[in-house]
Amino acid sequence: LEHAGLKMDDEIEALGGAKLGDVILTPTKIYVKTILDLIEKAEIKGMAHITGGGLLENIPRVLPENCQVQIDSTTWPILPIFQLIQEKGNVEKREMFRTFNMGIGFVMICDAENAEKVKAACAAIDQPVYQIGAIVEGEVSGITNFGAFVQLPEGKIGLIHISEVSNVYVKDVHDFLKEHDKVKVKVLSIDERGKIGLSIKQLTPPPAHQPKPQRPQVENRERRGPRPQVAKVAPELSFEDKLSKFLKDSDDRMLDLKRNTESKRGGRGAKRDR
Repeated sequence: LEHAGLKMDDEIEALGGAKLGDVILTPTKIYVKTILDLIEKAEIKGMAHITGGGLLENIPRVLPENCQVQIDSTTWPILPIFQLIQEKGNVEKREMFRTFNMGIGFVMICDAENAEKVKAACAAIDQPVYQIGAIVEGEVSGITNFGAFVQLPEGKIGLIHISEVSNVYVKDVHDFLKEHDKVKVKVLSIDERGKIGLSIKQLTPPPAHQPKPQRPQVENRERRGPRPQVAKVAPELSFEDKLSKFLKDSDDRMLDLKRNTESKRGGRGAKRDR
């Protein structure tokens, strides 16, 4: 808003004369009732609520293994508010689809033969619906020492680096992939030259549990350091025991004192010099 010099109470012609704030604060549609009705009338394979992350991040989360999805953004009308944000904010198209739902609030995935049945069920409850794309698979088209090339939709080629093939150490890509394998990949990056970085590893959960390696046993005990000393705690004495010990210690001290005194005097039978 600051960049475009717009205010929330501005009436925007591109929004049909509505105030910008009213359009931005339009409440989100709740799809629970609609979806519960649809799943009773048609077989749905997958569903995705398009919230944070937009279409690009939410749909892949519900796809089966080894599948991708191809979206045709010309199959539904982009809402004017998104066109305004993209134009005034100078936002790239990909970033718009990654951040906003672009007018598609909920996606349902079904077999192609059930598509018409789903659309008919939506029409029966006055729910607008658009067939926006199809699920496709990526195919390994070549393998090198440093990774594998994957044929993507629309003829694009991406690279899975050897470090992104698996969660375990990969010495030879051929041990994990073969040409013409169908694979599901995650797009990591697209550089300024159009090179596409892919990953299989980041779509594969790590092993649930890996046992900790056992420490080797040292047979020669002399190599080990001395064992720590364990402090011994004396048992608690009763009052009678404490008194008896005190009297005995007192007698011993008195006897020692008497012996020391006599030794200095030369003993009981010693004669003094006159």
